[in-house]
Amino acid sequence: MRFKKYFVLLLCSILFTFLACHSKYAHAETIKKYTLENGMVVLIQENPEHKLVALEMIVKTGSIFEGQWQGSGIAHLVEHMLFKGTPTRPITKIEEDLQTLGGSINGYTSHQFTGFPIIVPSGNFDEGLDILQDMIRNPLFDKTELEKEKQVILNEIRLNQDDPQRYLVRTFWNNMYETAPYNLPVIGLEPLFLQLAKEDITLFHEKWYIPNNMILSIAGDVEAAVILDKIKKVFAEFQMQPYPQILVPGTIRFQSEKEHYEELDINVSYLMLGFPSVDINHPDSTSLDIIAGILGQGEGSRLYKKLLKEQSLVYSVNAYNYTPKFPGIFAVQCVLEEENTSSVINALFKEIELLKKKPCPVLELEKTKNIYLSDYLFSRQTIESQAQTAGQDQAYSSDPYFTEKYLTRITAVTSQDVQRCAKKYFNPKNMVKVLLGPKGEPTSPNKAQVTLQGETKKIVLPNGLTLLLKENTSHPTVSMQAIFGGGVRNENETTNGLFNLLSSMLIRGTKRYNAETLTATVEGMGASLAPFSGYNSFGVSLSVLSKHTDAGLDILIDLILNSTFPEKELEIERRLALKGIQIQNDDIFQNTINRLRETLFTQYPYRVTTLGQTGSVENINQKQLTANYKKFCAPNNCVLAIFGDIDTEKIESLIRKKTKNWKKTTIEQVVYPEEPTLKNRKIIENQRDKNQAVVMIGFPGPHLGNNERFGLEFLNHILTASGSILYEQIRETLGLAYTLGGGIVSGLDTGYFYIYIATEPESTDLVISIVEKEIEKLRNSLLDKNLINKNKTDIIGKQRIRLQTNSAISFISALNELYGLGYKHHEKFETVIKSLDQTYLQTIAKKYLNINKSVVVITKKEF
Repeated sequence: MRFKKYFVLLLCSILFTFLACHSKYAHAETIKKYTLENGMVVLIQENPEHKLVALEMIVKTGSIFEGQWQGSGIAHLVEHMLFKGTPTRPITKIEEDLQTLGGSINGYTSHQFTGFPIIVPSGNFDEGLDILQDMIRNPLFDKTELEKEKQVILNEIRLNQDDPQRYLVRTFWNNMYETAPYNLPVIGLEPLFLQLAKEDITLFHEKWYIPNNMILSIAGDVEAAVILDKIKKVFAEFQMQPYPQILVPGTIRFQSEKEHYEELDINVSYLMLGFPSVDINHPDSTSLDIIAGILGQGEGSRLYKKLLKEQSLVYSVNAYNYTPKFPGIFAVQCVLEEENTSSVINALFKEIELLKKKPCPVLELEKTKNIYLSDYLFSRQTIESQAQTAGQDQAYSSDPYFTEKYLTRITAVTSQDVQRCAKKYFNPKNMVKVLLGPKGEPTSPNKAQVTLQGETKKIVLPNGLTLLLKENTSHPTVSMQAIFGGGVRNENETTNGLFNLLSSMLIRGTKRYNAETLTATVEGMGASLAPFSGYNSFGVSLSVLSKHTDAGLDILIDLILNSTFPEKELEIERRLALKGIQIQNDDIFQNTINRLRETLFTQYPYRVTTLGQTGSVENINQKQLTANYKKFCAPNNCVLAIFGDIDTEKIESLIRKKTKNWKKTTIEQVVYPEEPTLKNRKIIENQRDKNQAVVMIGFPGPHLGNNERFGLEFLNHILTASGSILYEQIRETLGLAYTLGGGIVSGLDTGYFYIYIATEPESTDLVISIVEKEIEKLRNSLLDKNLINKNKTDIIGKQRIRLQTNSAISFISALNELYGLGYKHHEKFETVIKSLDQTYLQTIAKKYLNINKSVVVITKKEF
């Protein structure tokens, strides 16, 4: 009883201090709100921390406002077409100009609004603003480009049919709402989408893209008074128009249970069930959010513990409460075996009945609130999220502080609110259930960039432990990484998957905590704890609020020094790993890249996956894990990085004290024979029952210590990035692909380079020939200097954007230090990229991009 009382007081104290922290940082960047004469709302947050500025234009229209074009996806199509040129910026020029500025642009369409986020270095604000206003106001809507883009989106529509998770959600929505437009996909229905013409999108744009229906949200290194004058001038001729008439029908509540079942080419079943919920402004919305957290968010949630850990009925489970401006959805999603469906549903309703009958314990309630508050504070680290949150809040409620006020409402939810809402909303008669099952199974669903303050401080302790400490007081958050050498590189055919299990088990119990109390403690602090395992390393990441730094560090060190690998938890993790191996095959991209790697490599571990093979994972036991834990989780094999709002001297002192008895071990370095050179081109036909096809082309590449990988990474950017050579030809000019890309993966001994294209089955030969042609050009001729310079600015800008958070920088710094590259290695990126020239890039292309020594994997339905 004494311990229980202390723990209750501790959690209550955590919440109290969290709320104080929230109050302190909620308005760190005050939002200045203006309304221009034309009715456009402008929101500005001054944040000089980053030499970046984010601009997001939000248009208050989405798929539910399509009116006479309802169900066609016209709102989404218009969003795409705004990137297709203006009178002053021909096709592709918008993205080219932004790349030249070192920035990036994107677009999205939802049920209620459409957004266009841009991020640029702050010195290029004027140019970024001009690009944004030009594309919003002056789209060309070229007929030829329209037909190409329609083909691209058509591929996306069909691709959504192939992904079981996307298809599950799409089917669920169609069954949850009985009336249009709510039961229609944002992207549109194919027959209606195909009917859209230039005249349609022109009319839609004229109707909705008016200044008094727009919000411009800006965050970053700007002065409001200065940029406001610029904004007024830029939009001076953009005239207010009559508001469009909005006639949206109400949603319909169900009076009986609704079920839907389908068979697909998948290995496991996907279940989604839910109930009608409320809109974002409804007083019960926060209580339902809390219920979603209690039931299915995190490993400490009731459904995770009951369904996954205790009863082994699912492989994953989560719950959420979706609350737009119209009545939303409370949903639960699971991956499971079909025969467990009835048991899962019964278990769900048992938990719902408990919520109805018994008040939620104070610890559980406060923990869930902490998670919501923590998520918000961590999201505030990037200026993109700051601009987007304020803009969307304004769109939802005409209040840019809506989210912060909503979180205040979250903190006010009581156990009585939870109990009342559980009784009110979770009626089995209103439940909708969608189940996707494997073919051949029973068909009845009723069967059971950041500028951190201070330099990074590196300390090597007497036992070999390397510490990386860096102070950043701009956000009340701390990210911790404990990274060890190991991973698949230290496995063999019989132990493949060992380090994946080892890393997962690091957070499944210690001498002090069992898995449940560990989860409760971490979630009670609003913290985030996750293991990771790769080919060359493994470890644990922990992110906490700064006021919980000491407690978080204590937990992290306990995990790496005192893990116990309980047999019960091992069986759970083994089961999840085995099912994960199957689930990988449901993903057309993952399945294709697995085939690519196993063909490229015969000696090196890249030929296998980090999850392991079914036979090897089944045989990994507690004794093996414990032995490898003692061997690899050693101070002389570890980099411990702690970045954020910390006192570095205090942290160093604490770590020295906590790890003074941690002893070195001897770790033999694995030496792999050199991977045999590919003697000829290999083409792999990978038959899968999917509507779309995926093509991947792979080449052997350099290892981590070889700086030639930077040149190859640059060539990948020139070939596959948005606005790149292949992007323009395959996606923009021919409309043959919804998505394409590439990457370079480097390990300690070797690496590989790959390009992928998702296309129509009948177009695979054509896209392969285009890729081969462009690669031959890189090998046989010099790249244009202007193209090189533009891409240098673009790739450097994107690198800065990626490294905005403590978590991102601490992770890359720790990995580079572990691999012997030095913790500052990532800081050399810009210098190396700037040094690349025509001759060097051609040399890299000739050395690594040889079509005659490549692997091509084609995944499609029939050959």
